[in-house]
Amino acid sequence: MGAVEEWDKLQPDDTLIDRMARALARQKASEEWQRGIGIPYACRWLRKRRWEDVPAQPQAQTPPQRVVERDGVPVW
Repeated sequence: MGAVEEWDKLQPDDTLIDRMARALARQKASEEWQRGIGIPYACRWLRKRRWEDVPAQPQAQTPPQRVVERDGVPVW
């Protein structure tokens, strides 16, 4: 079944269309999609209601730890 058939089954109202558009814009901007990873076919995106996916939280960057040597032994 194609995307048009899935769209017709959903019969989305204006509120849902807006919600879907916002989710799609967010997903398109994700690092994975920018690299071409994990982009679903339109029919699957609709069928699996991917606009309801919880946005991935950016991984917190931990600052690099500095190793200090004292008497030849690293101190963390």
